[in-house]
Amino acid sequence: MNRPVLIYDGDCAFCTSSARWIRSVVGAEHIEIQPYQGLDDLGGWGLTEQRASRAVWLGMPDGTLFGGAEAVNAALALRWWGRPLLWCYRLPLIRSIQDAVYRWVARNRARIPGGTPACGEGTEDPAKDDG
Repeated sequence: MNRPVLIYDGDCAFCTSSARWIRSVVGAEHIEIQPYQGLDDLGGWGLTEQRASRAVWLGMPDGTLFGGAEAVNAALALRWWGRPLLWCYRLPLIRSIQDAVYRWVARNRARIPGGTPACGEGTEDPAKDDG
């Protein structure tokens, strides 16, 4: 794998449009987007279907995996202009705020324009390990 892979819920219209937006601003040459439903080996990323459905994930070529708000920040940081976003995210207060906002959006994605009933499934904390 040459490029980082953004893994998202392909059954969720909101998630799909968000992933496509990230690819458009980062550039398709810098990031690949894949719905978790289409990946042959989620386990290779340390993910189960349940865990993958809870959040967006960014898998790096070296095997590093970011989830939730950190994945969004890390994806944007693939371009020079996004690196300050990741640096800010790493500040404890900013991380807490962004993680809380991400969890709220994840829980309510079915109600957000572009969301579908499938969006309401599996919206717990992406950092939780479900085995």
